[in-house]
Amino acid sequence: MNWKNLLILCWIMVIGSEGLEILKKRLPDAILIGAKKSGTRALLTFISIHPNVSAANPEIHFFDKYYHLGIDWYRSQMPFATQNQIVIEKTPKYLVDPKVAQRVYNMNKNVKLIVILRNPISRAISEFVQTQWKQKRNIFDVEEQARRFNRMLYQNRRGNLTIRKNWSVIRNGIYVKHVKNWLKYFPLESFIFINGDNLVRNPHQEMKKLQEFLAIKPIITERNFVMTTQKRGFPCIRLKPGSDRIKCLNDQKGRPHPKINPSVFQDLDQFYKPFNKEFFELIDQEPFW
Repeated sequence: MNWKNLLILCWIMVIGSEGLEILKKRLPDAILIGAKKSGTRALLTFISIHPNVSAANPEIHFFDKYYHLGIDWYRSQMPFATQNQIVIEKTPKYLVDPKVAQRVYNMNKNVKLIVILRNPISRAISEFVQTQWKQKRNIFDVEEQARRFNRMLYQNRRGNLTIRKNWSVIRNGIYVKHVKNWLKYFPLESFIFINGDNLVRNPHQEMKKLQEFLAIKPIITERNFVMTTQKRGFPCIRLKPGSDRIKCLNDQKGRPHPKINPSVFQDLDQFYKPFNKEFFELIDQEPFW
């Protein structure tokens, strides 16, 4: 393909409601940086139906894995968008990778940062299940999964069992640590914190917050969500209010979780409690859980 054809592919002319518009690829205006297993896929799916949003295919991993390929490569991974659309990229690993925040800042210090969070205990179990699923380790034996989770969760320190806080499944849920790193480069006003648990129960509430943050018309409302035909516990979304066309998450969502002993939940609750308190004080918001 010659350079003329490449330029034609990069600049596409379309007729919009206000006349001739130009579609082109540009760097993102907002990045959904995490947290992993907190509802990032659902959030991106829901916001993508907004006509003023153009979402990149998840997950690009530019700032953590492919930074060496350069900013032009990153731009090439973006979707075509008009000047009136907000371009959003999603890679949940960004939140916890310590080198990503500075790299994002160097790209655009005014980028909007979207963070969605769940109760860190639920999040940890979901990440554990995902890891086991990928490794095909007795994925349907929930009792065996619980025993394996316990073995990996605890460590013996001088005869006492303590939680292995350096296990990535647990460390990724210490939100205050990761957000503090991002706050070295971006002000708090650059962030929105979405309640991932509430996104399942009351998705319209979280979508209202997100649309306000992105400064786009709040057209995604309660009428868009199909709560009576949930797919494995996740709501589906109508492409338009009143439409029969709906979009649901794929079958990989809602995998069986291990049967965690109540005492393990209590240990995790005590472990995360001080971190959760510090986190919500840091972002100056009422606790989500």
